[in-house]
Amino acid sequence: MNPFGNIDLKYDFAEYRASYHVNDGVLVAKRRLTTYKKAVPVEKLNDFELFRKAVVDDFEEMGALSTASSTVASDDTAAKPAQHAMSNLPDSDNAEALRFETEGRQKLQNRDLPGAAGDFSRAVQADAKFARAWIDLGLAYFLQARVDDAIEAFRSAIKADPQQAISYRTLASLFLRNGQTEKAAEVLQDLTTAIPSDSDGHGDLASALYSLKRYKEATAEYQSAIQTGKDKAQLEAGLGLSYFHAGDHERGTAAFDKAVALDSSPVALNNIAYELADASLELSKSQDYAEKAVNAVEEESRRVTLDSMTSKDLARMSSLAAYWDTLGWVHFRSGDFDDAQKYLEAAWNLSQFSLVADHLGQVYEAQHKPQAAIRAYQWALAASPTWTRPNDMPETRKRLAHLSSSAVVGKSPQAAEDLGKMRTTHLQHIVPGSANADFFLLISDGPHVEGVKFVSGDGKLKSATDLLKATKLNVAFPDHGPTLLLRRGMLACSPMTGCEFVLLTPSSVSSVN
Repeated sequence: MNPFGNIDLKYDFAEYRASYHVNDGVLVAKRRLTTYKKAVPVEKLNDFELFRKAVVDDFEEMGALSTASSTVASDDTAAKPAQHAMSNLPDSDNAEALRFETEGRQKLQNRDLPGAAGDFSRAVQADAKFARAWIDLGLAYFLQARVDDAIEAFRSAIKADPQQAISYRTLASLFLRNGQTEKAAEVLQDLTTAIPSDSDGHGDLASALYSLKRYKEATAEYQSAIQTGKDKAQLEAGLGLSYFHAGDHERGTAAFDKAVALDSSPVALNNIAYELADASLELSKSQDYAEKAVNAVEEESRRVTLDSMTSKDLARMSSLAAYWDTLGWVHFRSGDFDDAQKYLEAAWNLSQFSLVADHLGQVYEAQHKPQAAIRAYQWALAASPTWTRPNDMPETRKRLAHLSSSAVVGKSPQAAEDLGKMRTTHLQHIVPGSANADFFLLISDGPHVEGVKFVSGDGKLKSATDLLKATKLNVAFPDHGPTLLLRRGMLACSPMTGCEFVLLTPSSVSSVN
């Protein structure tokens, strides 16, 4: 079992290959990046963005191995506690055990996994009650793909010191990674029994039970977590969902009312609305919450100015797309396919989030537009953040396979090219020769470009401000609210093809400079 996937990407401008395997207990990574062109044509910009993200994500995933506390638990219930609790675990009273642990951690940093495992084994042999060293040993085994040994080491950590919650969470995390939610729930149940005051443990257990559709048990755990937990709004929302699924709508409504009373921020309202809609529960309440979230963020957006914009204003665009998606999903679940289409098309146009394209495909299917649905599902796969993996978005693939006559359902090169084309506007020749520059735009319903700001690049393109202001861009608005879209774009000119303006997706823009 290899926890890391191989990667094989090839374009006409570059290729990247990465492979991972375990050799004699050592995790071996081989990478090769080859570039074929000094510059990427505008029409290939989307391919380049996906290529760059794949390479960066691969390096970041491997970079997570640098700390023992975060590797096993980076994506699940153990992540937050693991990052903070390992250093708080008690030291051993045995000097030899501490020495072996220190040496093992150094070898772990140097990727000498067998050597690290050997030192950690010697540490726990010197002191079998040294819970932290047991966790270190489990981590070293996990990185060698020795999952069964890792599980036993984490169990030994629990046995060594049953009052350390991190040991339970780390083991539960490993089970969740392997899709073994039942086993994770058993471990979390042991945690709440051993440490009844651990509110996070009750919350994690409630979440696992909810995933297993054991809703009545989940309600009890959410109630226990609420008594001592800090994020009561989120816990009340989880309690409400569990009650609804268990058939107790009265208590479910009361829990949601409490959640909203504790936190009525747009993000909280949106999250509750989405969970309700995704479960096809209380759709009128879900629509009310979703509309409030959309109205709030649309109203916030109209206060943005190009002279005083902040990173928060940039992040708001991704939130807006997510909230439009939620409201569109609510309309879909309610059978209002026309309104669903409006909001989901606008959300997709703005964000190119893969999940939005999947939702949009389902709307097109419901409207009996199979070709449009096929294109949307292909867009979803092309935009998927895990697109380098061969089996990402399995449900989308099933829906696509159901509609498509193609023998192989996978990534479509045409769909990937479409993503860039959707954000590209062709312009006249602006300056002689080649030039590139970045601009920020404020766009209102119409669409109308309300303002343009030169950010960086070739100074001779500053003269393009008026032209960009008069350009009709391919952007969409689902309603006639006060929304102002803050978008960054790249203007690229060549003597052969003229100029093209390419809007960047909000998720790829993090700086106002």
